[in-house]
Amino acid sequence: SSAHSSEIVAEHADDEARYQIVPDAADLVLLTVDVGMRALHYVVRAWRSDTGESWLVDAGTRGVHRPKDPTFKRMTEGEQAAAVGKAIETSLDDLFDYAGVGWPHGKKGRAHPLLALVDGGYRPDAVGWFCQNRGTDTWRMTIGRADAKSILPRKATFGRKYHYPHWVIGVNEAGLRLRDLMRIPAGSPARRAPYSGRRLSGP
Repeated sequence: SSAHSSEIVAEHADDEARYQIVPDAADLVLLTVDVGMRALHYVVRAWRSDTGESWLVDAGTRGVHRPKDPTFKRMTEGEQAAAVGKAIETSLDDLFDYAGVGWPHGKKGRAHPLLALVDGGYRPDAVGWFCQNRGTDTWRMTIGRADAKSILPRKATFGRKYHYPHWVIGVNEAGLRLRDLMRIPAGSPARRAPYSGRRLSGP
């Protein structure tokens, strides 16, 4: 459940971060979202850009409320796809409003995401439509590729497969960089790149 996952996140949050509070030292906030048929999973991290230091601020889920069975099972395949797509857009709207409130940031008031990166791999049509129609450059559809070298390119990509602007994320490079920042010890299974099996360099 989302309550249980929140408890786990709180236990692992750095004491200085004071779960759901952005530390004074942080100067930007990043929201990432994984989209599934039944739920959105999101993580919010605060970062200090000059050192790469980061703090876990928030994490949780938002349900994707498609029509319940047996109604859903009686739908055609096209109707099911449309219903799930609409439910995803509604859940993203809910998360958009939640992120719009922001998180306490010491004397600076409240901090809001500089970027909200939404994985569009499962339903690029719904995610792309949502991000484009929000009219803001903050919410971006991302597509992960193991062979891409850029962690986050400056410009969006357009193509036949995805009809909405999207940013191609080099998932191996991102994983390697994040694990370096997290100082995961050598020899740990987590030192492997997500898809290639390549290990990080260094001690």
